[in-house]
Amino acid sequence: MPTCHTQAEPFRAFVEVIVSGDSETAIRLLNASPHLAKERAARGAIRQAPKENFFDRIKHYINEGDTALHMAAAAKQTFIAEQLISGGADVHARNRRGAEPLHYAVDGGPGSPV
Repeated sequence: MPTCHTQAEPFRAFVEVIVSGDSETAIRLLNASPHLAKERAARGAIRQAPKENFFDRIKHYINEGDTALHMAAAAKQTFIAEQLISGGADVHARNRRGAEPLHYAVDGGPGSPV
């Protein structure tokens, strides 16, 4: 499992697993802690420390208010996204910038549809 760089908390660790593409571990964590489907990032990218919240693998930041579904969408992890939605994730959750998971699903990055 990836190491947390800035937030030593279960939600951040869960997001790091999602972004890594390890769906087996992500589903195991979700099954063990179903509340992760509804949690939000307490902190996110800020101008003073942007690198701490940037996921190079998917070329995407996590922002305050993002959910695991936001990050699964950004990472193009459709199976994990489906499991999160089945677990009660809010498909209309908005982060501090007003972005919903769907925005992240279509904003480009690795694995984007042509």
